[in-house]
Amino acid sequence: MSHTLLKRLAIGLATLIVLWLIAAWFRSDPDSGSGTFALPVVDSGLVDSIVIEKSAEQMTLRRGDGGWTVNGYSADSAAVSSFLALFGQEVPADLTAMNPSSHARLEVDEASGRSVLIFQEGDLSSELIVGKRGASFQNVYVRRPGQDRVYEVQANLSTHVDRALDDWRSKRVAFIDADSVGEVTIRRDGELMTIRRASDSTWTVNSAEADAAEVRRLLDLLGPLNAAGFPQPAQRDSVDFSDPDRELVIRDRAQQVLLEMVMDSTGAGFWVRKTGDSVVYRLDRFRANQLTPADSTLRAESAG
Repeated sequence: MSHTLLKRLAIGLATLIVLWLIAAWFRSDPDSGSGTFALPVVDSGLVDSIVIEKSAEQMTLRRGDGGWTVNGYSADSAAVSSFLALFGQEVPADLTAMNPSSHARLEVDEASGRSVLIFQEGDLSSELIVGKRGASFQNVYVRRPGQDRVYEVQANLSTHVDRALDDWRSKRVAFIDADSVGEVTIRRDGELMTIRRASDSTWTVNSAEADAAEVRRLLDLLGPLNAAGFPQPAQRDSVDFSDPDRELVIRDRAQQVLLEMVMDSTGAGFWVRKTGDSVVYRLDRFRANQLTPADSTLRAESAG
């Protein structure tokens, strides 16, 4: 083998080693954006508030003694936990842009970007600007504040930062153990129906024998009972519970009230409010009918 050929092989090998070292360095450096991106590390146990801002819109999640709230409403704690679980991960990423002129197009600029601010024990601990979705549904463009680099990361951030207020709010109306229930009172179409537990496995409806399986299906709806949504401000003004269309009262075996709520009929279902609670929920008509069935639905066949 000639000296010239050996020299060429040596140069080629050295070039490959340099390229490999450069690629390895990029993969190991989250800031390089070539391979991974390190989402901010947060201690979910210390996080006391999360702020998501876009233009004039702001979603503020706060942790309190009673759990999480969003803009003053009770929040879905599972949604908050799912969001916080994303942080601290190294996710696949590609460096997409390094020039501020690309920020508006990728929606990571001041006007269109969604700022995510996370506070731990009252202090701002992490901040990220989330842009539009990337080439695939799971991808999204992100930028660190004060930096020009934009990364396309494979992380389900958009699902969370795109949530509307009602999507963050807790839709839990009640959670009642069926075995704890001793009596159910339903007022529907001006008629009163009382379902009472006769034993652990038998029930009566207005003193007649009840279909225990149908009663159990009714009670199982309460563990948990989740709403379909909430009224919009204009709809909220038209809700009137002064003369409710339906009423539902659940008592335990000691006759203590577990749940009392009234229902106001609307085109697509019912507005619902629990006694002592100002929150108005929306139930679809099918679920409302399941919760407040007709007398004939619950009577055993032998009872006529």
